[in-house]
Amino acid sequence: MKKQITLKKSDIRTLVLILILPFVLTFLLEHLGKFDGNSLGGTTHRVHPYYGEVAYDNMVNARLHDRIFTTLLGTEIRDNLYAKDLFIYRRLDDGSITPDPYYSTKIGYYIRGIKEDIVLPLVLMVLWFLVFGLSKVFSLKIEKANDAP
Repeated sequence: MKKQITLKKSDIRTLVLILILPFVLTFLLEHLGKFDGNSLGGTTHRVHPYYGEVAYDNMVNARLHDRIFTTLLGTEIRDNLYAKDLFIYRRLDDGSITPDPYYSTKIGYYIRGIKEDIVLPLVLMVLWFLVFGLSKVFSLKIEKANDAP
């Protein structure tokens, strides 16, 4: 006696969402992580013809020793960028300086964050699969209580 399992198109769509959505959600949560860096220096001195020696921060030319990305779950991803000879700061359109990398660089850290925090998408996947499976097996029906004596 063979038992036949039937899957509806909506069930397959739901299963695909259960597999993909936790990773998308984790990728979005990685955007709440924090970038930090350790600089090897950046303060330089120059001699101004009228004012003498003036100290100023030459942040644009400072080199980053470590770039540290801390994910929302507290995982630290470190990159030693001193060997790569990359700048620590970048200048924005309005002339201000920020230590954050460009978004195209951040995406690599977010993907590495997903790999390090793989527990979160896996737990979400299992929970959503259990909810989906239990909703197929059991149905919950809430009835209004009769107050008649």
